[in-house]
Amino acid sequence: MKNKIASALFFCIFFAVSVAVAQEYEGSVGVRIGSAQGISYKTCNRDGLGLEGVIAYRNEGIQAMAWILQSREIGRTDTWLYAGVGAHGGVRGFMTPDQAVRPVYGADVVVGIEYVFPHTPMALSMDLKPLVELAGGKPVFSGNNGGVTLRFLL
Repeated sequence: MKNKIASALFFCIFFAVSVAVAQEYEGSVGVRIGSAQGISYKTCNRDGLGLEGVIAYRNEGIQAMAWILQSREIGRTDTWLYAGVGAHGGVRGFMTPDQAVRPVYGADVVVGIEYVFPHTPMALSMDLKPLVELAGGKPVFSGNNGGVTLRFLL
């Protein structure tokens, strides 16, 4: 059952990446802090469809996260609301004293707000990211994840 879920998540992410990369988009790169700290890369096309990837330190290990996002501008305020789904995977525990390395993977939901600073190549976003961890037995829900990301527009 776990292999089927992991395969389905991988297929969905692969499909979303190929669709997003095939369209015109602007990119941004930044630093994310919160429940996971790391480097973020985000793309977005003119229709508000985007893709974000993060490589981060989380739970005494390293994880990669990828989300498909849909954004909507709030009026003409340079502020965007976004929501999306995705997945995460990696290892945890290799930075603990006993170095008990365990794989971790799961599904994510992301909801946030982003402000693009006028006349500067910078954006600031804040989000909530509830997730379900699928590794290590039965699925575990965690609703207290989120972060703040400062990005430089490319």
